[in-house]
Amino acid sequence: MPQPQKQQRGREIIPGIRGEIQPNGCRICPGAKRSDGYAIKGPKINGKTQSFYAHRLVLEHKLGRPVKPDLL
Repeated sequence: MPQPQKQQRGREIIPGIRGEIQPNGCRICPGAKRSDGYAIKGPKINGKTQSFYAHRLVLEHKLGRPVKPDLL
C-alpha cells in the first residue's frame, strides 16, 4: 500500500527551498535547521552531501552569481 505523501509547507522560494512568509516579511524555512536555528539545504555534489545556508542560496539565486564568503 503506498504511503501518503507529506504535504509541503510554505511556497517554493527557489527550486528546492520552501518558506512561509510571516506578516513582517520574514521567510521561515520549515526544512532542516542547524542547532543555531539557521535553515540549511544539503544537496549531493559529486556523490557527497554538502550543507549550505538556505538564505545564502536564495541570495545567490536572486543575484545570479555567487556571494563572496566574507559578505555573509
